[in-house]
Amino acid sequence: MFDPLQYPGRLEDFLSLCLGEEVKILSALPTESSRLTDEGSLLVMDLLVRLQSGALAKVEIQRVGYLFPGQRCACYSSDLVMRQYSMVRSQCRKENRAFSYQQIQKVYTIVLFQHSPKEFRQFPGEYLHHARQQFDTGLELDLLQEYLMIPLDIFLKSQHNISKKLDAWLMLIASDNMEQIRNVINAYPEFGEIYYQVFQFRRKVEELMNMYSDALRILDANTVKYMIEQQAEEIEQQKEKIDQLDQEMQSKEAAYRTTLSEKEQEIERLTALLEARDDNVKNT
Repeated sequence: MFDPLQYPGRLEDFLSLCLGEEVKILSALPTESSRLTDEGSLLVMDLLVRLQSGALAKVEIQRVGYLFPGQRCACYSSDLVMRQYSMVRSQCRKENRAFSYQQIQKVYTIVLFQHSPKEFRQFPGEYLHHARQQFDTGLELDLLQEYLMIPLDIFLKSQHNISKKLDAWLMLIASDNMEQIRNVINAYPEFGEIYYQVFQFRRKVEELMNMYSDALRILDANTVKYMIEQQAEEIEQQKEKIDQLDQEMQSKEAAYRTTLSEKEQEIERLTALLEARDDNVKNT
């Protein structure tokens, strides 16, 4: 649907709406990197494109949100900066001209989650999270890296009307509900062609299975790995809670023993006073 070679206008339109500026795709680049490998298991879409400005944009749709999405996105963004740096330096050498860091353009990392990580669920009404690096003093420097995180499950829960074209794109990606499909086509009839292509493709079951047999095998293996990692994290959290409860019990027990010792000392003191009084009475 978003193949930048067959349908460049679709991805250009989607990215333009996401980034708030007109986007023209010059070329599609390989997504594999020597620094980032073995991470394509739970992805529905993974595209890397070079924009007319020279900037790079990496777009992902993740079926299940990876753990630590912030750290992972930072690694991807840094990788895009280095890839662009290498391309610009190589081009300068070929053309026998001087390299300047001012030739390095912005990089955009756009991630769409079908099932968002827990961090996003703390903001139930928000589905467009845009970030860029900035200084707390107001100092203005272009640090190149920008991010857009889109949790599609939160979008579906919070956005029921197609109020703008970006909503139509996100609904197209996120939902196969027939009523919502009709709403998209009613608002933007040009999306009917895309839905038709998707439905036709989904009818070719044998072609689909042959195409994705290897991908499904990798997906299953990595899903198991993901679930094990998630369960390990939950077990570790439970262990920390148990350790905390144990520490609290030990603390309460120590406090109880201290209180009991103080009471025993008080009883001994009172007993001694009573005995002393009885002795005085007898002597009198």
